[in-house]
Amino acid sequence: MELKNYFAILRRWGWIMLLCTALAGITGYLYTSSQPPVYQSRSRYLIGPALTPNVTSNDLRASSQIGQTYDELVTSRPVLQAVIDKLKLGTTADMLKLQVGGTWIDTTQILSIRANAGDPMMAANIANAIGDELIQRSPSSPTSKAALRRQQAEAQIVRLQDTIRTTDDEIEQLANQIQQTTDPVAQRALIIQLDQRRSQLAAANRSYTDLNALLQTSDVNQITLVEQAVPVPDAPIAPDVSRTVLAAVIAGLVLGLVAMILLEYFNDVIYTPEALRKTTGLTYLGGLARHKRLRGANGAQLVTVSKPETLAAESYRILRTNLQIAGTDRHLPSLLISSPSRGDGKSDVAANLAVVLARAGKLVILVDANLRRPQLATLFGVPDQNGLAQLLDSDSLPEPVAVSPVPNLFVLPAGGVAPNSSEILGSQRMYRLIQEYKARADVVLFDSPPLWYSDALALAPQVDGVLLVVSSGTTGRENTINAVESLRLVGARIIGTVLNRVKGGPAYFYYPTYAANRVALDSSGTVAAISAGPAPRSLVAAPRAHEAPALVDQVASEPPQVGAFSGGLVAPPADQPVESALDVGHGAQGAPPAESVSPYATAFIDAIAPDMTVASDAHASLAMPGKDTAAVDDSDLGHAIGEAVAAYSKNDDQGIDTDSTSKHSNGHSSTSHRRSKQR
Repeated sequence: MELKNYFAILRRWGWIMLLCTALAGITGYLYTSSQPPVYQSRSRYLIGPALTPNVTSNDLRASSQIGQTYDELVTSRPVLQAVIDKLKLGTTADMLKLQVGGTWIDTTQILSIRANAGDPMMAANIANAIGDELIQRSPSSPTSKAALRRQQAEAQIVRLQDTIRTTDDEIEQLANQIQQTTDPVAQRALIIQLDQRRSQLAAANRSYTDLNALLQTSDVNQITLVEQAVPVPDAPIAPDVSRTVLAAVIAGLVLGLVAMILLEYFNDVIYTPEALRKTTGLTYLGGLARHKRLRGANGAQLVTVSKPETLAAESYRILRTNLQIAGTDRHLPSLLISSPSRGDGKSDVAANLAVVLARAGKLVILVDANLRRPQLATLFGVPDQNGLAQLLDSDSLPEPVAVSPVPNLFVLPAGGVAPNSSEILGSQRMYRLIQEYKARADVVLFDSPPLWYSDALALAPQVDGVLLVVSSGTTGRENTINAVESLRLVGARIIGTVLNRVKGGPAYFYYPTYAANRVALDSSGTVAAISAGPAPRSLVAAPRAHEAPALVDQVASEPPQVGAFSGGLVAPPADQPVESALDVGHGAQGAPPAESVSPYATAFIDAIAPDMTVASDAHASLAMPGKDTAAVDDSDLGHAIGEAVAAYSKNDDQGIDTDSTSKHSNGHSSTSHRRSKQR
């Protein structure tokens, strides 16, 4: 998949990702803002003899293990229950366990006790109470046996210090008395006392040394308060709005991205011309720009009528050009416009295409063959009576109605909803109507129901081409594939596809920054010229029933001819050269009225001599100045037929390739020449 396809997916489904992200961020913010503030306090304690002298490495290793034990005791049930009883908290040990915790920092021998609460003072009290409870339960507690023994040793050291001091004084006195006494017996007695005192002093010194050494010995199983917990009312730890919102936004972004990928994977809708080409394998004839819905009557709902200067209307003119270019080697005097499903906008496409063709000088008949939900009568403001629905109820064919806002455009309304619509469209009278309308106009457009129904399938083989309208973002791939297969099964000739309601139509490639409703033609004179169109033309009069009845059957039985929007059967004026008149009669602008030729005669000539050079000779023979249609009798008809056959035989005997010699053949192929020879 190319990079532009990823951007197309992002442009198509990006709103889902943005919506998920925005909803997650807003939800996270609202939830966090509604939560009460939570405060935290910490108290710190020293485990082991880190600050006492004569500390060994074994003492430090032992204190590290003891510190982990105290860390576990912080959240133990007995300790927490003792704290609850001491502070008279209205909670349980299990609930309080969720609010407290300990952190043992092994490298520093520091135990940190934290407590969370909705009140900063309560958080500090809980942290301090847990620390006090650990101290009470440790050997370093004042009420423990080890502490009592230490206290006794310290008192004994004090007594020994007094004894040593007193004994030293007595020894000094006895030494002075011995020096002052001359009586040997008295001296001997004083010496004995001095020895006794010296023995007592030595024993006291030994005891003092032992007790002092005992007190100096390190105790690894001790906990000492380092920092007491204090309330911190200005810095609540929760709720953290910024962090919560950021996490929610990231989660929403990821969720939206996943949803976007899944929707694109399981989506069955056509959005782009590339997808339409890949799905159908048909010629893509253009995209029609999406535009605002218009309101009004008498064609005001059509963008080509109300706003012909916009890019949306320009996309229909581009479609008109693409149709003419695509049919340079094929006749398309009749065209069916259908769609795979309902709501694809085919009726709007048919109506707007008819308008732009009529303004290009074509004589257009637009037939509302949608006998299930007719719309063309409402769009153009014509009476919905005596239409196609009454085709089988009358001996005469219904007559199309001129559309006053658009010269050269005639509309045959549906005439209401018909329960037997499929039978009407597939009848022999329907084929006769198609052939007559093709003889009377340059282009005959049919708006049919969607290809869900059999109506369009019954009508498709009778026309010269089918234009398939697909709505961007609405029509499914499966429906489109089924529609193409159905048309091929009935033998219809699909000339191409159109992508309707494109966000940026064909004109956007030239005006990439304009919207579909932005004016593309700034000149008011140009806009007026587009709206006015060419000089109005009239339909060829409907043939009379008594006029060459055998010839009527022969023409009606002929298969549809192939050719680009040609087939307008009008006679050239007497003062106009034959070849230029043929250009006029075959789709050019400004063709004169056709009062000087019988329409059946002309139809017969085109049927037996599709080669344009032969048709030129035959038409020239029928260009009888001053004669109207009623004045052309059977002798004139026979004379015209004879001239046509003679001209054709003459060219055929001489081996003239009329396709190559006629520069006004409008792209006829050698196949057309071969068909004329076979006849």
